[in-house]
Amino acid sequence: WSSAPMGANVYDQMGRDEFAEATLGCPTLDPLVHKVFCDVDRFNVAMTTDVAGVEFCAVLKNVVALGVGFAAGQDLGSNTRAAVIRRGLRETMAFAKKFGENVSDDTFLESAGIADLMTTCFSGRGQRVAAAFVRGGGVRSWPELEREVLGGHQIPDWHNVQMVYKFLAAKNATQDFPLFATVYEIGFMRAPPSQIVEVLKR
Repeated sequence: WSSAPMGANVYDQMGRDEFAEATLGCPTLDPLVHKVFCDVDRFNVAMTTDVAGVEFCAVLKNVVALGVGFAAGQDLGSNTRAAVIRRGLRETMAFAKKFGENVSDDTFLESAGIADLMTTCFSGRGQRVAAAFVRGGGVRSWPELEREVLGGHQIPDWHNVQMVYKFLAAKNATQDFPLFATVYEIGFMRAPPSQIVEVLKR
């Protein structure tokens, strides 16, 4: 069986021995597996059998983070960014419920859910690259921006945006997830970044 550990655990902060936590999606709540993780001081791990929910959160947080970055690139403040996160969480929950099986509402309140979403949106690399995309006029390629902003480090965020949109298009469901669709349209179809605010009004 496979497991999915996800959560708000930025590595440089963990390297400074700061507290962090994670959610371990595991088909069986094996106490031995839990003990292995809990033996690490300052790292709290909660287990859930909702592997699908954990994995949906891990992918979709990147889409939301780019949306926050598009807002940041326009110098929009915390009110707008929080609104993007709120809408993003709502669409994440709807996506997981629509396309997953037996996804638990509790998962979205765990570290893999809201905590990882907030961390990724406020301090993740994807939102930094998305902000640079907007400030550069939306014409520079994502690999180019990765090289400039992240020193060549590659991230999954913009790849996940493409993957999610293509999946929704194949399911004829883009209209059901307007924030996710708008993030794709800004990042890959030259839609104006101002659309990230317009979609919040719907």
